[in-house]
Parts: sequence; C-alpha cells; structure tokens
Amino acid sequence: GEPAGLSVLVVAAGSRVVPESTLEKRRIMVVAMVTPARLVHGGDAFANYRRRAMRSRRPAIAGVQPMSNPRVVAVVAATARRASLASPFGNARGASSRAASRTRTRGAASLDAASVVPDADPPKRKHIHPPAVYVSEPGEEVLMQFGESMRVEELPAGTRVAYPGVRANAPSDPKTMRAMVEHALDNPIGQPPLREKIRRLLKAKSRPKILFAFDDVSIPLPPMVSPDIRSVILEEAERRCVEEGVDPRDVKFVCSIALHRYIREEEFRHVCGAKLFRKYYGKGQMTNWNAVDREFSVEIGVTSEGEKVRVANEFAEADLMVYANVNYVAMDGGYKSYATGLVHYDTLAYNHDSSTLKRTNSLFDPPRSALHKSIVRIGKVMQKHTDVFHVETVLDDNRFPWYLSWVQIAWRRMGFLRQLVAKISCFFLKFLPNWLRLWIFWGPLVRGPFGLVQVVAGETEAVHEETLRANYEDSVVDVDGQADVLVLAPTCIGPYTKDTYLNPLLVNTYALGYYYNMYVGGVPLLRQGGVMVVVNPMPYKWSSPTHDAYRAIFEEAVGPLGPERFEELQARFATDDVLNDIYRNGLGPAAVHGFYMYTWAAHGMEKVGKVFVVGATDDRGPNALGWEKCDSVVEAVAAARAWLDNPDATATFWQCPPVGYARVAVAGGEKERARIAAESECPKAKAKRKALQREAEKEGEKKKAEENAKRAMLARAEEAKRSAEARAKEAKASVAKKKIRRSDAVGLNASDAAKAQAERATAGALANARMTAPRGLASRREERDMWLGAVTVPPAHLDGSMPGDAGFDPLGLGVDPKRLAWYQEAELMHGRWAMAAVVGVVAAEAAGAAPWWSAGGAASYALPANALLAIQFAVMGVLELKRVNGFIATGESGAWSSFPFDPLGLQKDATRVAEVKHGRLGMLAFAGIVAQAVVYRVGPLLALRDHVEDPFGCNLVSNVAHIGQTFEAVASKM
Repeated sequence: GEPAGLSVLVVAAGSRVVPESTLEKRRIMVVAMVTPARLVHGGDAFANYRRRAMRSRRPAIAGVQPMSNPRVVAVVAATARRASLASPFGNARGASSRAASRTRTRGAASLDAASVVPDADPPKRKHIHPPAVYVSEPGEEVLMQFGESMRVEELPAGTRVAYPGVRANAPSDPKTMRAMVEHALDNPIGQPPLREKIRRLLKAKSRPKILFAFDDVSIPLPPMVSPDIRSVILEEAERRCVEEGVDPRDVKFVCSIALHRYIREEEFRHVCGAKLFRKYYGKGQMTNWNAVDREFSVEIGVTSEGEKVRVANEFAEADLMVYANVNYVAMDGGYKSYATGLVHYDTLAYNHDSSTLKRTNSLFDPPRSALHKSIVRIGKVMQKHTDVFHVETVLDDNRFPWYLSWVQIAWRRMGFLRQLVAKISCFFLKFLPNWLRLWIFWGPLVRGPFGLVQVVAGETEAVHEETLRANYEDSVVDVDGQADVLVLAPTCIGPYTKDTYLNPLLVNTYALGYYYNMYVGGVPLLRQGGVMVVVNPMPYKWSSPTHDAYRAIFEEAVGPLGPERFEELQARFATDDVLNDIYRNGLGPAAVHGFYMYTWAAHGMEKVGKVFVVGATDDRGPNALGWEKCDSVVEAVAAARAWLDNPDATATFWQCPPVGYARVAVAGGEKERARIAAESECPKAKAKRKALQREAEKEGEKKKAEENAKRAMLARAEEAKRSAEARAKEAKASVAKKKIRRSDAVGLNASDAAKAQAERATAGALANARMTAPRGLASRREERDMWLGAVTVPPAHLDGSMPGDAGFDPLGLGVDPKRLAWYQEAELMHGRWAMAAVVGVVAAEAAGAAPWWSAGGAASYALPANALLAIQFAVMGVLELKRVNGFIATGESGAWSSFPFDPLGLQKDATRVAEVKHGRLGMLAFAGIVAQAVVYRVGPLLALRDHVEDPFGCNLVSNVAHIGQTFEAVASKM
C-alpha cells in the first residue's frame, strides 16, 4: 500500500547502529526516501507519505507498531547513486517561514519533525520576488546603489531592466543549520565520514596534525549575523576530532586570506565562534596566513603547466585539513578556497595576471574561466600533498535585515510605502557625512540574516559540483540578446571595502570586473565594443592606511601606464616593504593586491568600448581611467548612443543586489555567436589588433630583408675567399716555375710578391664582405629627441632605426650605408673603452692610488715593460682580429666567437639606446679627465672638490679666461 518507487529504511542515528527495539522504545521513527530527484517540499508523493506517517494510527511500516506522537529524525531524498549526499534540509526554499528546532541529540543529525517538514503543505514557489525582464515606461524610475548611498534614477524610455529576483528563504535558525552541518560531516561525498578519517589517521600516527582553514571576512556580504555558518562548521568538526582522540595542541586554525587584509581579533571571534576563540586564539593556534614573506611557505610541487606550488607551512605540515567555506556566488569555493587562499604570491601570480583574466570568459562560469583552470591544477597538487576534507555551504538571498529588505526589490514592485521609505532614505543619506554613511553600511545595523540553502562535505571537486548547481538554481535570468549599452550601479558593500571607502580603483574593479562578468553560457550581457554606464560618485577618498597601496598603484601605474603597461611596476610593488608592513600589521592588503584589483577588470576593459560615469564628484578618478562624466543616466545613455553612432542602440539596466547571472539567448547557435562577436568587436581592441598586425608585418619584412642581406653577404664572402685561394695557388705555381730559371734570391722576391698579392686579394674580399647597412632597433622610433629639438631636419639616412639616432650628421659622413655601419661599430667600441676608463680613473683616485697618468709607469711588474707591451699587443691583436672578422661576418659586436656577445639577454631596444648614450657621455667625460690632467695635473675627484669649494672661482669659464696663467704656473712646477 506504499507509494510506488519508495523504500522505507531504518537508518543509524549519527554513526552508531540503533536497534529497532530501541527505536520503538524511544518512540522514534527514521524515514529515508529514495526517489529519482532531490527532495522538493510540496511534492505529492512526499506530502502524502508524510501525512500517512505522521497522522495515521495504522502501522505505516511493516513490522513497526503504531506510535503516538512519532518523531522523524531524518528525511533523505536522493537518487540511489547519491543517497549519501542528500541532506534532509538541503533545498527547502519553498518554506514560507523559518522553522525552529526544539530538540537535538548531541552528536547526531536529529531534529523535531517540525524543523524538518512544515506541518502544513508548503507553497511551491521558489522566489519571494521572482526574476523579471521588462521594458521601462517613459519617466519610469529605479533604485540604484550610489557608493555609500543610494539614489532614485530615471531610465530612458525603452530601457530593458533585468532583475535577478530574490529566492525564497532557507532555514536560518541556529539549531537547524547545525543539524545540517552535522549531517554533512557524517555523510560526505567521495570520502569517508570525518570521524572515520580521524580514526584511520590516529591508527597510522599517534599525534596527527589537524588544520582548520576557513574563508576570510570578504564573504558573505554584508557580514552574517551570529552564529556565522563557518563557526558552526568549525565547532562541529573540531568536536569530532577531539572526541576521537586528537590532541588539541596539534590543532591549528588558519584564515586563508592570501593577500587580503588580516582579519582582526573580533572578526576571529565572529567567524570561529566564541568557544573556539577562547580555546585556541590566546595560545597562538588561531592565526592569519602571510602570503608575502617566503619564510612562511614551502614549495610542494609543480603543475602540468609548470606552475610552482608554494603553500603555507601549516598546510604542508598538516596530515588533514578541514576547510570551512561560505558561498553565495559561483566564482568562489572549490579549489579556489585554498589554492588561492593558502598559496604564496609567487603561485598567485600564475593566474592573477591580465593575460589570464582576459582569457577568463566570465568569472562566474568556472568551466569557461582560464583563472579557474589554473587554480584547479594548483589545487590538485595541494590535494595530493595533504588530505583535504572540504565543507561548502550555499547561502540564500536574505542579505539585509527586514528594515532594509526593500533594497533588493524591483522598484515597480515595491508599492507606495516602500518607495516612500526608499526616497526618504536616499534624501537623508545625501546630507550625512561620508564617515557616518560608512558606519551605517558596515556597522552592526546591517547584518545579513542569511539562510542555509545547502551544506555538502567531502572531496573538493565532487562537493563543488553540488555547490555550483545550487548557486545557479533559480538565480539565472534568461535575457534575449545582448545590449549595446549596459547600466550598472556598484554597491559599496564589496569584498575589499569592508570598513573603508569605495575608491576609484575599486569602482573599476566592481563594475568592469564583477558586475560585467555576471553571465553564464559564454555570451556577456554587453556586446563587445558596447558602452557601459556606471552610476557612482567616485570620490577621490582612500582609506589610510588600508588603501595606501591602492592609491600608490592607481597614481603611479594605472593612470600613467594604463591597462597595457601597468604590470611593468608589479615586481617593484610586490617587494615594497613599507607598503607590505601595512599588510603584516593587519591594517590593509598586501602591496601588490592593487594590481590584482585592476587585473580583475581585464576581461571587461578588453571588451568594453567606452565607459560613462554618472554622478562623479571628482574628476581625478574618471580622468585616470579614461571615463567620461555625465549628470544623469538619461544623459549618459544619449551620449553612449552618440558615441556608438546608433540612435537606436539598446540599453539594459542590470540590478544588483540581488545577485544573479544573465544567460543571453543568441539565435543561430555557435556560428551566430562567432559572427556577433566578430561584427561587434570593440573599437579599441580592433584598432589595437590592426596596429599589432601592421607592426608584425613590418617586423617580418625587416627580418626577411636582413636575412636576405646576410645570406648575400656570406655568399659574397665565400666567393671572395675562393677567388683569393685560387689566385694564391696561381701565384705559388708561378713562383715555382720562376724558381727553376732564377736564383734563390729572385725566387724569394717572387714569393714575397705572391704573398703580398694574396694579402691584397684577401683584403679586397673582406672589403666586399662588409656590412651593407648599420644595425637597427627592433622597432623604428617615429618620435625621437633631436639634437636641435623640433627645428631639426634629420637627413634621409638617419631615419630613427639606429640606437642613439638624434638626426646629427652635418657633414654627411653616414650617407654610405657601409661606412655608417663601421662608424656605428667604432662609436660603440670607443664608448665602451671610455666608460671603462672613466670608472677605472675615478675608482683609482678614490682608493688613494697614484695619479692615473703615472700609475702605469710607477708600478713595478714581474716582467719588464717591453715584454709586457709585446704580450699586450699580441693578445689585443688576436682579440681585435677575431672581433673584426666576427663583425664582418655577422654585423654584430662580440667577443672571440660569440656574436653578438649577450650572455645576460640585455640586447633590447631600451638597453641599446642607453648604451649609446652612456658611451657618448663616457667619451666626453674621458676627454675632460685628460684635459684636466694635461693642464692642471689633477684627477677628476680633486677637480670636483676644488669646484665645490669655490664654484665661482673654479669653473670652466674662469679657467678658460685664465688659461695662459694656468699654463705658466703648471710649467714652473714641472
């Protein structure tokens, strides 16, 4: 008589087998339902069976006597393949009210029936406020976030509004959430229960080390009301470890902050719970992870892509890590929890760079994210090194207390009273000082009464698969077609603005990073090359010292260098001890973190054609980012349409909060997607791509011409060599014939003549084999400094391709490319010798040695001077001959047989130009040193001292004016 397809099972309470007699004696009935789908409150089969089990006086189960007031301890719904995964409370979003548990057996996942299933049949709706996509009417207004405030803005008529909706509340009372956590710990997926893992570990090792790691306070937002779900997970997991025999001294708690700000003492108390805080914090067993200083980390392996995995010492030393995750967006969780949070900066750099982020097609769609693919590779190396028991939670949309719940409601659904409250709030917020608004949004009045949608424990990948499914469920908004203009209003309640102001760098991060990426399916809501309208005041306020590094990066890297070159300064900031001390002292993020904030928007910056900002109160932020200011959304959308040269361009407003994901429908499949992407390519990206193509073509043509010239030169050299050898043989043969008829003396003269002729032939061959053009830079400089400034008219043969080319050749000495190549080599060699000489002269004088012009003769050597000169001439002659021959053959400077000679890889355009400039300064300096020595018999340092002591009496002008007297005085001393 039972419903078809259902099985009635008696299961264990907690981890111990409970006999049927005990169950009957305690009047407990345990029901497990195995169905083809997950439990959905309100399902007919479940509702009918529950009513029968709870209300019938007849035996509901064969062999079990009727029970008065029976108590259902667990209702499990899942497929037979995944029965262990199911939670009796896993997805009860249809509940109209939050059920309260009245009893709980310590150590067992047991609840009153009222806390598991509502007494009345629950409603079937999945949302408190369903998602919607609608078109605005003329003059219609919407509520928008506005930094540390809010404002009501009018939308242009016909604007599409995409509203993600608010899901129905999940259980939030502490007893229910604790029971859900206990069930997950005792029924993991892909791994044994936590207690069993601990028992096995204790059998293998007498004192195993247990690490409890957890997410920092950047999530959830706003902060969760107490108890935080992480504290529940940590308390239950720690209790199991201690009860099974783990020594508390071998337990550590580490916050996986990576490069975020250290969490504070009161935040540890909130996240870990007061009980664990009192037990471990004072003993130094509850700490933050330092991802900057290498002494706190160790390398444990390398990924298949060559990424070196450097992790926290605590992780590397642990035998088991239990990770407590809190999750309400699809970007977080999985391997990202610890393969980002517990790794060193060196490892983070592999995937937190602009190149990776540009290939990350939505941060909230991990399978399409290059960032997440790298994180998965790193996480697998970590998981192989240390056993990981992963616990992930999914929170509902109940982010604000009841008196602020209207913030997440679509404006046209609010009703008169809520709209009045919203307008009054916006009005008064305008007149409050920033610090007071900051306190309101981050103070104790704004705490999220989040409910627990789902908690799953076990192996990381299997757990995260369920987490993603729950995150996406009922949070995806289907939108028909991409937008030309996207309107966004970033909130100040973000992961990097806790207790701080929303500065321009973070506005860019939130708008072009997080908000732009809120899509799934590979197609963003805004088309490539489209326009983004950001509603934000963008005050130039930087909370100090928390955001000192952000400000320095924004002013030194972001503004001056832009998205193409800002990473050039990343290495410098990464090792800046002054800014990193802010991180070490728990006052702000690491110095390099600001680069990641700008990088986080790389995908959006690459695809978005133009950004307009509405309501900006300071020009510095928008100007540095290249954004244009507008006073209203209507004005900004009109400016966007003008910029697009399309008066009919479609505009869409994406409301957030609440959080959701856009799934853009594109007709025609993948071919249509590719066509749309090609036709709507961002103008900036298109222009950049074409410029790079032109540069690549020019570079290819240049390399091809150089290779052809080099091959022709080598061919001529080889031909000249063969001709010279042939002529030499003929000369020898002629000498041999003449020897028969002439005397020995005459023969010797003929032999000398043949040698001379061969030498002349060889010299001619070398002359023919010389370089046909001087060496140039990798890319010709169109704009360069001229020796007479803007009035300089450079000769045609000085086109900016040579390093150090300032257009100076008044005598036309370089008209012949062959001579110009030799002049270039000669200048480099003289410059190098001059630089070495200047350094030697100054160093010798500073060391107190004899004057440089007499040092050689004053010193005594092991060999006579003549012998030394002979050796020097011989050695230098061989080296110079090798250099000249190498230059003739390759056209490059070098030494011995290495052409070019560049063991450190410094032969770049910038260093080649610098070498020429320093060489010229060196020659000029050496000429001055020689002049000083000849005229005054003093070295450069002594001359500098005289000038410093009497700058007006001892300088170039005064010395030239009295040059005659100087010569007489010097001559009298000789």
